[in-house]
Amino acid sequence: MISICVFITSNISSCFGCHSPFISSAYFLIHHLFLDEVVELSPRAQASLLRVLQEGVLNRVGSYTEILIDVRVIVATNEDLQTAVTEGKFRQDLYYRLSTFPIHIPPLRERKQDILLLAKFFLQKYAAMYQKSIKGFTDEAREYLNLHTWPGNVREIQNVIERAVILNEDHNLIDAADLMLSNIQERHSQSGQKLKISATSGNLHAADDNNVNQALETLFHEGFDLEKFNDKLIHAALNQCDGNISKAARLLNISRAKLDYRLSKSSLDSSR
Repeated sequence: MISICVFITSNISSCFGCHSPFISSAYFLIHHLFLDEVVELSPRAQASLLRVLQEGVLNRVGSYTEILIDVRVIVATNEDLQTAVTEGKFRQDLYYRLSTFPIHIPPLRERKQDILLLAKFFLQKYAAMYQKSIKGFTDEAREYLNLHTWPGNVREIQNVIERAVILNEDHNLIDAADLMLSNIQERHSQSGQKLKISATSGNLHAADDNNVNQALETLFHEGFDLEKFNDKLIHAALNQCDGNISKAARLLNISRAKLDYRLSKSSLDSSR
């Protein structure tokens, strides 16, 4: 049995239910107790939780009889508990009692590899819920998802995808406009810079339209080979992205599948 307590103001015993004359056992069988936002526990609830952890007994609400418990307590918080201890918001003895096996989960912005996985998961969930046949995301939508910083973490991406599914009007793919990530749209419109290859370093860097046109004019000389130029362009993008194919594809404004295909057809495939 699992008991989940989102927020407790005063007494940890409330997670274990109330006393009933129909329950005579002196041993209460809850195996797992999950406490969310444990830093918000009141001083009284912290003291109650410490007693449960230390002595393995409690008094259920409405009863003066102590009962034995054998429970695994899992707690979560979005604040630094050590800082909360220093500030006097959280008991030091309870902190050390809880920190037997701490697990740090980085924010979503530091787990870029999880963003599209979560987006696809929520897309399948809400496409089924709203009975829409949406197969995935456009390249631009995927780029927007990766560029967003996700201050709301998983809850935010869940809400964004649900809204995108609702707004999608019978299209097979979620478009960037469906995501309504206005901060990314503004950043794109403000930057709006094109890229060119440096003649000396071979790296990509920003260039204005005049420089781009000038660079294009110098390309069309005798012996120009478009396939070789494409290979050089891909190589420059891979160098700039430290060999990360997904990042290079976004830099080149093509899909990962297209870049994979280009690599498989060129001599660059062996450098992957």
